[in-house]
Amino acid sequence: MLIAVFCFFAKVDHSNTTMKSSLVCLIFTFLVVLISADSNADTAFINAPSGPIKGLKLNYPKTGEPLFEFRGIPFAKPPIGPLRFQKTEPLEKRKEVHDGTKYGHICMQPGIDFIPEPSRPAMSEDCLVLNVYVPRKLQGQKLSVMVWIHGGGFWIGYGHQYDGGKLAMEGNVIIRVIAQSSVVSRFVLLKDSSVEKFVAEIAEKSSCPFDDEQIFVDCLREKTADEFLKLSDVFASMPTDKMMFDSLGMPVVDHELFLEHPIKSLEDKSSAVSHFFRSLDFMAGATSNEGSVLYMMFSPSFQEHFAFNVTEGIPYRAVCDGILSPFVELWYANNSNVKDKLCKYYSAESIVNQSLKATDAWADILFNFAINKMLEYHSGGNTYQYVVSKLSPKPFGGPPPPWFKGVGHGDELLYFFNITQFLSLDEEFVLNDKDKDFEKKMISYWTSFAKTGVPYGGDGSVPWKPYNIEDKHYLDLDDEMALKSNYKPEILDLWSNQLPATDLESATPDNGQRDEL
Repeated sequence: MLIAVFCFFAKVDHSNTTMKSSLVCLIFTFLVVLISADSNADTAFINAPSGPIKGLKLNYPKTGEPLFEFRGIPFAKPPIGPLRFQKTEPLEKRKEVHDGTKYGHICMQPGIDFIPEPSRPAMSEDCLVLNVYVPRKLQGQKLSVMVWIHGGGFWIGYGHQYDGGKLAMEGNVIIRVIAQSSVVSRFVLLKDSSVEKFVAEIAEKSSCPFDDEQIFVDCLREKTADEFLKLSDVFASMPTDKMMFDSLGMPVVDHELFLEHPIKSLEDKSSAVSHFFRSLDFMAGATSNEGSVLYMMFSPSFQEHFAFNVTEGIPYRAVCDGILSPFVELWYANNSNVKDKLCKYYSAESIVNQSLKATDAWADILFNFAINKMLEYHSGGNTYQYVVSKLSPKPFGGPPPPWFKGVGHGDELLYFFNITQFLSLDEEFVLNDKDKDFEKKMISYWTSFAKTGVPYGGDGSVPWKPYNIEDKHYLDLDDEMALKSNYKPEILDLWSNQLPATDLESATPDNGQRDEL
């Protein structure tokens, strides 16, 4: 699962020695104070509340203008030693200059077959870093800041897979690319029953005594990061007969950031949480077939068990018994009526249509339903929806199977970033003229939204009407862009009206009771 987020900050004034940024969706304690650049060298220096940083002064290839990069900047204390399994702690101010000319370590993570990495960077638990891209000059300009939280489902990925220089220069914004935490700590995002299973498996593999919680935790803290990665690698022990949903992350009710499950708060339009959420500018959307990641995840043993080859298609039994059944078992207490309804809904007669129903199921479970619900919760605020329908010239994960239709998961990223490393390419992929025009509009829509709260694609572009609960406007992003209404209403009807609600209390991790493990 590769899920990623853009966050937007209001304009930042670099003419002073302090910066103020107005939060839109996520707070970072790290604020950069830009002060000087060395005009005689390829380096630049900044001061920050955490201490001085040396970065790079580069030339943007397209225009030759300056592009400043500050890499591997720590934003929290490393979660190592006694801080493993704990909430992150703020940094103390340092006096020495941080070398921001080099990327930091990537977080501990397993290898994934469908993301080839011939030269994966060094891994470490000391990986809580961000990269900052500043266009043209360091002083005297007010710019919006966009924060990119990379995808990977809190399992995989790292910040410098995404070079933010293009987005910074073309959109004239500051880009911050932030790293996620890793498998060492992501268990706190799991469903309680999944945590119990996860911990029991680790106890057995590690030989750490589980009778006493503190002794167990202390024992695990003695393990090296590599040892713990091997203990917690869920992909190394995938079952042959079902896809795993135990590893889906969710909000942690910690009684600090989340006092209760956020869905409960958003359901109550009168709550302070709902009022705050709707006060923010909000844009949400997806590609036309986010379920493409499903066919990338099928293991040879899974295909052998259900007697199919993913290149030829995905049969009904694999969809019903291998995907939907384990999902219902975990999230609907194995309700047979729910299973029957879902298996019928995501069925088709031909193998091509059945395969597309499989990707629909995966996309709806992991992406589409949640996006549609969040848009509904935010309606009444400044809300925008999009769907990316333009086929990618370089699909993520390589060429899709012959039966696949639509724009796959992650296929829009090459319009925002230089993702040469993300796609494991030897050199940057070059877009044709039509793709460049599409890229220009995409960047304009996104960066204008970050600056003003209103997405604008440039002269001659299609006006993007806000989403509302009656018309449900969305912008269809294709070679010929068009404003449309009511995207896939059947998804909301099925998951909201035809199925029972899941039990949020039992499904939500409660860190008021789970301080460590």
